[in-house]
Amino acid sequence: EEKWKNSSAEEEMQEVMNLIKSIRNIRAEFNVNNGKKISVILEMADAGKQRILETSLENIRTMASVKEIEIMGVMKEKPRHAISALTSLAAVYVPLEGLIDLEKEKARVAKELKKVEVDLKQAEGKLKNPNFTSKAPAEVIEKEKSKAAEAQNRKEGLLQRLQILEG
Repeated sequence: EEKWKNSSAEEEMQEVMNLIKSIRNIRAEFNVNNGKKISVILEMADAGKQRILETSLENIRTMASVKEIEIMGVMKEKPRHAISALTSLAAVYVPLEGLIDLEKEKARVAKELKKVEVDLKQAEGKLKNPNFTSKAPAEVIEKEKSKAAEAQNRKEGLLQRLQILEG
C-alpha cells in the first residue's frame, strides 16, 4: 500500500546496497574468496550519513564478508596498498596487504599491461594506416576505434592498479 512506502528509507537502503556492491566488486576484481573475511576502511565526508552507516554495519559485515570496519572522517593520507571505491555514503578502502600476494599481483598486472599495450598499438597502427582507413568499410574502422578506446581505458586502469600495488 502507498501509505507504507518510505522513500527516505528506500534511498538509505540503496546507499547501503551500493556500498556493499562496491566492496564485493573490489573482492571480485582481486579474486578474493567470499569466505575470506576482509577489513574495510570507510571515509565519511558527510557526518550526517554516519547514522545510516552505523545502523547497517551488521548487514555490511554479513553481505560483503567483512570482519572489521573502520569508520573515519576525512583522511589526510589514503591507506597504502588499498583499492578504493566511491559511493554516495562513503569512500571505501580495502587494504590489500595480507589479502593478496602483492608481488604476484604486480607481476600479473604488468604482464596484462604488456598485452594491452600490444593490442592498443595494433589498433592504433591500423587506424593510422591510410591504406586501411581508405579501403576498409566504415563499420570495420569503427570496430578498430572501439578496440583502441577499450584498450586505452584498460591500460589506464591497469596503470592505476599497478600504482596502488606499488604503494
